[in-house]
Amino acid sequence: MNALSDIKSKIEKNKEEKRERLLASATALFAEKNFNNTSISDIVNKARVAKGTFYLYFKDKYDIRNQIVQEISTDLFDEAMKELKKHPEITHFDDSMIFIINHVIDALVAN
Repeated sequence: MNALSDIKSKIEKNKEEKRERLLASATALFAEKNFNNTSISDIVNKARVAKGTFYLYFKDKYDIRNQIVQEISTDLFDEAMKELKKHPEITHFDDSMIFIINHVIDALVAN
């Protein structure tokens, strides 16, 4: 039974790696060529996966763009929240929101 579990684990890991390669490829291509000039073929070629694989994970180019934006937004917010927790003197909601917004803006400008 352990062998079956190992096989399932490897399959899931392979799926996640393909999805991550697609996301990384799309992110790089959108930055390099911009969204409108990037095709799904460009993305799958850079990710080294079949075109059909793209559609296992994403509905279309807009879907992968939306997932990229969601992941980056979540990461930025999570990082800002971690930094906010280092400042116990910030207790008011308004001050917390301003801190988070400033932290996110700083992170975006730095990149």
